[in-house]
Amino acid sequence: MCLDFGVSQFLLNSLRSRICATKTLPANARKMEIFVAVLLTGMLLQGASSQEQFEQGFDLLIPNKNVNNYVNLSGVDVAELDKMTVCFWFQIMDNETELTVLSYALDGNTEFAIFVAAESLGLEVGGDSRAIDVQVDDNEYHNACLLWSSASGAWDIYVDRKLVGQGNGLNTDRSIPAEGSLIIGQRLSTDSEGFAEGFGFVGLLSDINIFSELLGSERQLELDQRCSNNGDVLAWFNVGNQGINGDVVIVDPSCVQATTTESSTLPTTLQPDNGTTIIAVETTLAPTEPPIETTAAPTEPPVETTAAPTEPPVETNQ
Repeated sequence: MCLDFGVSQFLLNSLRSRICATKTLPANARKMEIFVAVLLTGMLLQGASSQEQFEQGFDLLIPNKNVNNYVNLSGVDVAELDKMTVCFWFQIMDNETELTVLSYALDGNTEFAIFVAAESLGLEVGGDSRAIDVQVDDNEYHNACLLWSSASGAWDIYVDRKLVGQGNGLNTDRSIPAEGSLIIGQRLSTDSEGFAEGFGFVGLLSDINIFSELLGSERQLELDQRCSNNGDVLAWFNVGNQGINGDVVIVDPSCVQATTTESSTLPTTLQPDNGTTIIAVETTLAPTEPPIETTAAPTEPPVETTAAPTEPPVETNQ
């Protein structure tokens, strides 16, 4: 399902707020609220999206936990990897279970996966996994970059541009094989051909990119300044043209490219605003009005008064 990119940010934010607010409802009621919100938004805002619009950025909304909700990236050819960086933006809407952001499998085996929960974020490679403790169930957008190298099995995890975990020994000296299946939002079941129950992603995802190199912090910052990036293994703008299934919805991007004019005081890079990646619109500050000159009314000269002459005392004869 694809929503018109002309949808206003106000409507998208209203939808997000509605979905987040349902976290306090019972499970069945919450699912119904989310379903109705997505359905109504889709009815109002359906439209076609061009490749050019995908290149400008978009978000994926996965409104509920269901094995039918996923994006099949069958059109992406994954080469053999002995190192990689996976970067993405996310906002979770389920704080009770583990959520799969991305998984890659070959011949029934999960070769790598990215997963997140209310208080953790982790990476699995070749059946071995590492996770770090980090609070992300705050109804805000977060940025993450996860790096792995087969040399010594080194791994790093960055959240919101900060290194929050690193180590060695993760699938050492073993590469990730080529020609597997890449899936957004689900992970393969170990005992069947379908997806594992209860591991589907719920929330918003944006700008997922996979690179066949290890990106340093400066390069990661460059990615933050754009709404849609182009990984050499997986480029986000190609995701919109892939197999979207179930209740997954393409919606307007939460990120807007930052541009300023000489007279604007907005920064030229994107800064988080309530957890989102947004800034911006081209903004020109209104000129400051010059102060109004006022002329004080002339002061009236004091009225000169002449005191009445004092009468000399009356002389009296005793």
